[in-house]
Amino acid sequence: MMDRLTAMRVFVEVAKQGSFVSAARTLGMSASSISRQLMSLEQWLDVELLHRTTRQLNLTDAGRSYLQRCIQIVGEVDDMEQDAKALRKDPGGEVRISAPIFIGRYLLARMLPGFTARFPMISLQLQLLDREVNLVDEGFDLALRVGELAESTLVARRLDDVQIILCAAPSYLDKYGIPKTVRDLKQHNCLVDTVPQHGHRWPFVENKKRVVMPVKGNVTANGGELVRELAISGMGIAYLPSFFVDDDIAQNRLVVLLDKATEMNPGLFLVYPKTKHLSSTVRVFIDYLVEYSQHTLTSN
Repeated sequence: MMDRLTAMRVFVEVAKQGSFVSAARTLGMSASSISRQLMSLEQWLDVELLHRTTRQLNLTDAGRSYLQRCIQIVGEVDDMEQDAKALRKDPGGEVRISAPIFIGRYLLARMLPGFTARFPMISLQLQLLDREVNLVDEGFDLALRVGELAESTLVARRLDDVQIILCAAPSYLDKYGIPKTVRDLKQHNCLVDTVPQHGHRWPFVENKKRVVMPVKGNVTANGGELVRELAISGMGIAYLPSFFVDDDIAQNRLVVLLDKATEMNPGLFLVYPKTKHLSSTVRVFIDYLVEYSQHTLTSN
């Protein structure tokens, strides 16, 4: 009885090499065995996969279509075999990750020491970018994203909420007063972090509805850390994720403003391409990140 997977491997190699002899040499089989495998496969499919001449082999239209599926199936089987072997030892390999700058610095920087201690054979390549990367085209295994996700074919897992806080230093409020409504922000110096999600347009909740308030100030920056430092120094009002400023609020370096208006909590998502089979290395990282978020983020 024909071993279909072996026959598929033979077909893929013959198509790649363009020769029975070369494929036989690569697979460690005889040319006659290669020929028999292909004939059996064609008989089972009831379709011709190759045009054979004395000088060359050419794929038929059916052969070209079937080849793509065979490459996918054989590749997935090989990956599964490697993963099964990896279960007997520490997972190894590389994971390529994209994340916004502030998520990388405040989440991944805290998470990664524990991960690398548990999985020393896995190497991580991080790119902190305040733009939405194309995972497949740019070769990333996964990405972290904040806010509403656009429609896509990616798998998305919500890890946590990201609470946004409006805050300012006591010295600034003593000098310029405390805003009572979101509209009062027009009269204040707002320190703008130019992240793609909001930039100069800060979203709030008013009467259970989302409102967007245009703001301006004498400093804009593409990093929340600088905005935080400027707010602490008394330069203006900041609109930042809570984990940036929790310690500052506890130490009274910053004061929370309009807390009822900032009850919108955008999601923190892990996204990765939809595939039938994730590599064990990527799966280990995903599982660890989900576990970390459940036990650390949500408890904060």
